Amino acid sequence: APIEQGDGKTRRSWVLRVVLSYSRKGYSEAVMRQDTETFLRCLENALRYFDGVPLLLNIDNLKAAVLKADWFDPQINPKLAEFCRHYHIHLMPCRPRMPQHKGKVERGVSYVRGNALKGRRFKSLAEENAFLSQWEENVADKRIHGTTCQQVAARFEEERPHLQPLPPSLFPCYQEARRNVSRDSFVEVQRAFYEAPPEYIGRQVWVRWDSRCVRIFN
Repeated sequence: APIEQGDGKTRRSWVLRVVLSYSRKGYSEAVMRQDTETFLRCLENALRYFDGVPLLLNIDNLKAAVLKADWFDPQINPKLAEFCRHYHIHLMPCRPRMPQHKGKVERGVSYVRGNALKGRRFKSLAEENAFLSQWEENVADKRIHGTTCQQVAARFEEERPHLQPLPPSLFPCYQEARRNVSRDSFVEVQRAFYEAPPEYIGRQVWVRWDSRCVRIFN
């Protein structure tokens, strides 16, 4: 949806929608970026909103989650794989070029676009997300779903006890990237230098860091 900026210009937001398979209860969140960190935070917000974790996560082959789409052996973003381990979710990307494998989500996105956001403009991302939250509760949850022929909110009450409990902690927030180990055995992260084992001199390593710690992986 268009979001007005102070200079009179507008920016278009993106909406991630997560839908539970049995009840069709949804969670929608508007964002301005489509990177992996944003995707995982939205996904985590959805699980916290549902107050439980499903056993299976079926996702589209978006670049923030799937590095290489493949029918039998997709290449999953390592950070998403860690996220799924943290929440004990089995991950199953949709098969490429097979739209029937993501029907629930595709219809859910169309529903948000045509019912919640059509013709609307917002002054900020926070305003759009506040509207989406109220719309989910007051409109989407109260409708009689065309496929299940039951109210979404009532069906969710049946589904809720079968969700896995949330883990005690949030998924750790970190950044990561490849780094070359220099001739003096150090890698550079945000203008600071950290020592790697000398046997990795001249090789590439994977570095993961947050505000407290830097970790180096082979």
